[in-house]
Amino acid sequence: MPLDLVRTSPKISTVDTVIIGSGVGGLAAAICLSRAGQKVLVVEQHDVPGGWCHSFYLNGDRFTPGVHYVGLVGKGLSTSVLYEGLGIGNAISFYRQNPLAFEHCWIGEERFDYPADFKTFEERLIQRFPEEAKNIRSYLLLVTHIGRQLSLIPKIRTI
Repeated sequence: MPLDLVRTSPKISTVDTVIIGSGVGGLAAAICLSRAGQKVLVVEQHDVPGGWCHSFYLNGDRFTPGVHYVGLVGKGLSTSVLYEGLGIGNAISFYRQNPLAFEHCWIGEERFDYPADFKTFEERLIQRFPEEAKNIRSYLLLVTHIGRQLSLIPKIRTI
């Protein structure tokens, strides 16, 4: 930590909570604790906040380590509800993925485009691998069921 930051940082005895790391989780926790009346200190070793939500350079190479796509950001969906609850919903902009091909996979000379629509994704996989149609449908159905069950976790009040 640069010396000027050490001198200007609050004394630990004047804060209620110290959060190590300014990623999405650390910043969300800091907002919640601050709203609850606590004095919060967020410490970060990087020169910008954001954790896995930003790119950085190391030895001249650029790294984009984490979040590329954020789902469930439509009106009333869980990610939007979370950001609105934190009071930052209007300060964040999201852009719609290219519906025809938001991502591409190259294997040798062959390119596979990932569409945003789940049903179209299933159809493209089956078109590319027709002999695996049954397994593709089975796997994607399992993924869909797991996704639905995971979405129930925030609704659980107690074990």
